[in-house]
Amino acid sequence: MYFSIIVYVIMSSQPENEIKRVYDLLKQGDYQSAKEVLSEILVDDLENPEILFGLKCTGFWENKLTQISEITNLFPKGEQLISGWKEFLYLIDNEKSRYEQCIYSIKKGVFTQVLEIFQRLLQENTFSKKGAIVGRIGLCYKQLGDYDTALRFLGEANLENPEKASILAEMADCYALCGEEKTSKILFREAFFLNPESIDLDFLDSQLIKCLIDITKQKGYSGRVLNLWIPVYGVLHGVFNIRRQLNSQEVIKLKKEIYALENENKDPSCNEQLLIPQLLNKYFWLIDYYVQTHENATKINDILLKIRLLDNSVYENYIK
Repeated sequence: MYFSIIVYVIMSSQPENEIKRVYDLLKQGDYQSAKEVLSEILVDDLENPEILFGLKCTGFWENKLTQISEITNLFPKGEQLISGWKEFLYLIDNEKSRYEQCIYSIKKGVFTQVLEIFQRLLQENTFSKKGAIVGRIGLCYKQLGDYDTALRFLGEANLENPEKASILAEMADCYALCGEEKTSKILFREAFFLNPESIDLDFLDSQLIKCLIDITKQKGYSGRVLNLWIPVYGVLHGVFNIRRQLNSQEVIKLKKEIYALENENKDPSCNEQLLIPQLLNKYFWLIDYYVQTHENATKINDILLKIRLLDNSVYENYIK
């Protein structure tokens, strides 16, 4: 009987050991071998959801690698793999929380491969795209969990392309993941002020921004409109609550942008879905400037009235 128990324990642990082996293969980006192991253990466990999910994932990445195998230029090859990761996230959206270990393993394999591509590019490149390359290297290190190295490369990308919203957002995300919330809030607010539409939400991983994205999604927004409303709800929910003072040139530019948007909003054929959140965000920045510089209360009240006319619900939440 004792011998039977030992045999049972050994037999029951074999599938677990094989699945662990699969995860190790996925971390190496060896999807074909992982698929072969999964197919073997599926024979003895036909309805195991973890195995079936693994086969779905390995099938996706085998197809993706086949699609990009003929691309010889490294930069578009790396970009295709990054796009592939986004496609993959959409594919498994409803299953992400159940198979975290599998997804983590695939993520490590994918971004290790992408990192190798962009590191080669950095060594070989004539530096015509240095900012983009080091930005992608920073993204890879962030996805792999090495936040200090990620910040080093993202900081270099920011020096190459100052005030690029997508880079500032990635830096903000890194700081949030490191627990440096104040710096993160400053950079997120800046990024969503400069160009919210250019920020790729799929690669932002910190709870600070993911919670804000979820709040905004719950209001029914998606696509371009979602990006534009995030800074509005960031203010209303106290996420974008660490402010810096604009300089005189920035204020002039901000007022010109507001004037242009207000004129556009007067056109009956305008796209209000895109215009209203942009105006609200810029109004918030202008009010902050007026408060910081102790401007006449009349100017602040004028902007508050404009906010109320655009969206009374936002106005009510803002004045609270």
